[in-house]
Amino acid sequence: MDAVIPIKKDFYYTADHEWINFQGSVAYVGVYSYKLTACNKINEILFEETSGFKKQGDLIALLRFDGGEIRINMPVDGKIVNISNALLTDDFNILLSSTGAYSWIAQISPSQPYERGNLMSASRYLSTLNRKL
Repeated sequence: MDAVIPIKKDFYYTADHEWINFQGSVAYVGVYSYKLTACNKINEILFEETSGFKKQGDLIALLRFDGGEIRINMPVDGKIVNISNALLTDDFNILLSSTGAYSWIAQISPSQPYERGNLMSASRYLSTLNRKL
């Protein structure tokens, strides 16, 4: 991946570069492009067991590429409701394109839908990201 994609102002971010888009009682989770900069092609995505309650930081998926792997973790406590069909049909490299930079990986049901305490707003995340770039 060559470029970092602009952040979405209505999303929240983790210090480990996952994003979450709250949509009422559900939320969509993905990975921000900065975390994928070392990856040119995703060879496979291994999804963790999706049933049951997951705690913040628990593994959702492991993205494997030549030379490494990237963990995608739960940004908040909750249950995984759905996995992106595009990623289940071997179209995982959509995550590396500018049009797929905000493609979701998992739909979750947060245990506290309005809790944002351990997440960063877009402006705070951008400030943190700018210090890294």
